[in-house]
Amino acid sequence: MMKDLAKLRKEIAKSIKGVDDEYYRLIKDSTDYTIEAEDNPFFKNHHIYLVTIWDVSIEMAFYVGQNKESGQILLLTENLEGLNAVVQEENLSIGMDNAVEYVELVIKLTRPNYKHVYLVSDFADIPYRGYLPDEVEAQREKAREYLADKLHPPEVVLSNDLVRVELFVLEANTLEKRVYSLSKRGTVAVQRQTVLDEVGYGY
Repeated sequence: MMKDLAKLRKEIAKSIKGVDDEYYRLIKDSTDYTIEAEDNPFFKNHHIYLVTIWDVSIEMAFYVGQNKESGQILLLTENLEGLNAVVQEENLSIGMDNAVEYVELVIKLTRPNYKHVYLVSDFADIPYRGYLPDEVEAQREKAREYLADKLHPPEVVLSNDLVRVELFVLEANTLEKRVYSLSKRGTVAVQRQTVLDEVGYGY
């Protein structure tokens, strides 16, 4: 099962702009520690999401798990130091420099009810930095509102899929939804859907 999940992560990593071997190395082990057996309760009790952050020179990707009942969010990745850090509204425990503000942005985008975990952002999109033109920020807000109103979190364990990961990519002025499904036979399927055109960039 670990090999299958590694295959899924590799397919996801290949789809993210600018990924190379060094970058893939940072995320390849991101969920292995949660997998001990196919009936691991973690996957029955949590939604799994992949969150990506990038700008022209830096990229980050990390997985989060959200408890289906409590809404509690758990970081699942080793490229943020402080593995297993529990993310709660204003109580963030992350060991990596600058990681807190990135996760804070995720929390801001998911308030008030934690029904969604996603990131529609490059670094220039962090609202409290204050240098985005108003019209660009308005376009970004439109993207956030669309996600909050129209899309729902994926089930991790489905009848036909062993693992399903939902990724939102904002690239070339288009917001794209990608769903990666890992079947019990170990095959990876990718579905792509453009959900917003002309979202706009801050540079």
